[in-house]
This record gives sequence, C-alpha cells and structure tokens, in this order.
Amino acid sequence: MDSTRKAEGGRRKAEVGGQRSEIGTRREAENAVPTTASGSRLSTLDSRLFLNSQLFTLIPHLRMGVALPAIVGLATLLNGCGDNKSPAKTDGVKTKTVPVAEQKTTPKQPDERKPVKPAVKLKPYDPPKTVELKDVTPKELQEFIATQKGRVVLVDYWFVDCPPCRKAFPHTLELARKHARDGLVVVSMCVDTLGNRDRGLSFLTKSNARVVNFYASEKLDPETLPDEFAVPSFPMYRLYGPDGKQFQSLTSTSLDPEDLRKKVDAAVLSALGRS
Repeated sequence: MDSTRKAEGGRRKAEVGGQRSEIGTRREAENAVPTTASGSRLSTLDSRLFLNSQLFTLIPHLRMGVALPAIVGLATLLNGCGDNKSPAKTDGVKTKTVPVAEQKTTPKQPDERKPVKPAVKLKPYDPPKTVELKDVTPKELQEFIATQKGRVVLVDYWFVDCPPCRKAFPHTLELARKHARDGLVVVSMCVDTLGNRDRGLSFLTKSNARVVNFYASEKLDPETLPDEFAVPSFPMYRLYGPDGKQFQSLTSTSLDPEDLRKKVDAAVLSALGRS
C-alpha cells in the first residue's frame, strides 16, 4: 500500500515538473530575440524581417485555403509591433503637393532698380510760362527733386559748348511738352562756368525751354563742376521716380546719340507706367 502511494506521488511530481518545464520553455521561446549566426541580438526591425522570412518559408508546405488567412493575420501583427511611435500630428492642416513644373521660382533681381507702375495717378505738372534760369548747388538740386514727390523727374545735364548736348536738347523739350500732364517734370541742368551763363540763357530762350532751368552756382569750384554734380560725361540723364529716389541714369559713354535717345524714351515711359 505504501509503495503504491509512493509510486503514485512520484508520478504526479514528474507530471508537474514536466508541465513547469514546458511552460518555462514556452516563455523562453516567446521572449527570445532572434540572433545572427555570430550570436549577436537582432534589432526590432531585423527581428520582424527574420520572423517574416521564417513564416513565409512555410507557405508552400501548407494548405493555402486554410492557412493563408492565419498567415496574413500573423504577418500583420508582426509588422505592426515595431517601434511604438505615434503618427505625426497635423492639427487638421491639409498639405498639398505641388508638381515641380507648377512650382514658382523667384526671378533674379536686376542690378538696376526698375520702376513699377505707380499705385496712384501721378500729379500733373504745370510747366513755367516763361524761360527762367536759376543758380543752384548739387544739394539745392536734390532738394528741388524732393519737392516733386508724386511725379517723375528727368534731369538733363549739359554745358554750353557741347554740340551733342545742344543737338539732343530739343528732344528733351519734346518729352516735357508731351508728358507734363502725365506727371513728368523736366529739369535742364547746365553744368558750366559763370562766364558762360549769358550764353546759356540765350540758348534756352531761343529754344523756348519752358522747363525748370538750373545753372551751376558760382559758389562751386569751376575746375570740379562735373565731379560736384557726379557727371562722368555729357550729355547725361538721371531719372527719379514718384518716391523721389533715383532708379536710372543714362550717359553717352557707350551709346551713340540715337541709341541714347531711345533709351531715354523707354525709361521715361516705364517710369510713367506707360510702357
């Protein structure tokens, strides 16, 4: 009797031990991380790839009608158990992908300030009724230009004994007559010595130059007059926009008279917003 009970107790202990051994083996298998041939542990991503490769090697040996749904479900579970990162929040803002062909590029800015069409209509200019001549310094010239904001100002630099200047001057007067109502103010700036002032006034009177006529002040050094007014060559033109800032200058240095005239015409029309 005692020997029978001892045998029965030994058998039960063996069963319990086997069950515990089986449970332990299962837990070790569940917690196991695949390793490489060298024994190093694989990363989470490598583990998923490893398990997937092992899983799909079984597909040819299984009945597809029964096993495929289970395989797909298991593969989805494995692939969804990587890094537990939440998707980036967009806060409800929808993004739109623009094709490369439709993407806008910033145009290259020109070296020279280009006039834009005035936002408001320029103030018309009422030219003088008679031909007058006033002496000014470069500073006083700039002060006058500042008073003409809201209009476009064209300054024609010349001197009495300059044949190209005298030849081009009628075109300057034509621009003044044609565009005064459009807001163009023409300034005739004679950069010459005091001894030629009377001759300059005579030329302006004969030309009926009913524009703003200035003459270089006697306060200035006759030897440095062109430098005082920053004129490298004659004739020369400077154009100022409605904001009072210079945006273009044109000289005869690299242009023949006809090309210079066309450049001046185009610059004036552009400044007036008529190009």
